[in-house]
Amino acid sequence: MPPNLEYQPAGYAAFRLRFRALLLDGIICLLFFIIGGLAAGAVLEQYPLGRAVSFVLIILACLFYDPLMVSQYGGTFGHRALNIRVVKRGTQANLTFPTALLRALIKSLLGLLSFAFMFVTNRAQSLHDLAAGSEVRIRNPKTADAGDYFVPEQLPAGSSMPSALRRIVVVTLYDALLFILTTVVGALSVSRTCIELDICTSSEEITFSITGFTWLIGTAILIGLGWKGRLPGCRKRRA
Repeated sequence: MPPNLEYQPAGYAAFRLRFRALLLDGIICLLFFIIGGLAAGAVLEQYPLGRAVSFVLIILACLFYDPLMVSQYGGTFGHRALNIRVVKRGTQANLTFPTALLRALIKSLLGLLSFAFMFVTNRAQSLHDLAAGSEVRIRNPKTADAGDYFVPEQLPAGSSMPSALRRIVVVTLYDALLFILTTVVGALSVSRTCIELDICTSSEEITFSITGFTWLIGTAILIGLGWKGRLPGCRKRRA
């Protein structure tokens, strides 16, 4: 059994396992979409309505793949391949389908940004886990390595954190300021034609991409620092 289990009895799964599972599930859905689409197109070539219906069914299958697998089996093929399982917080029970659907929707909308919360919560929960009341744990400890476990940072003795509401408000304010800053920098870096007429050169498109990526990364960093009590306005208090 991995040595760090004595520090983390619940056996929370490390980010690298969850990221690999996410990639594997993405590949599975992409292959299903491509192969299913080509097969439907070939078989139903003379039936436009049939092709349209098949396309809708393939999209629905991809959308419901995650919540159905999580609610019925505790995880997707990606989760099982990486030896991890999604459970209700503090239990070994599977999520209900509506809860698993909510979790999948938030994960799809926020992507890697949602995983930033893993590093600042006591149960290594991403934002979609917090919303669904779920945890991601090691499925079979006998086949896991020490690096497969995520051990959240513990507060020093005598320290206390500001309330969750205060941290959320402060992080939101910082994120709003960062958004304004990156928007202004992006606007000053391109021509008026690009802004007003949406006629942009390739370098201006790259500038917009860089500022957007900067805002996304900065938001993730602010979430981590704010939730850990390291931002002015919501610093953790020491005894």
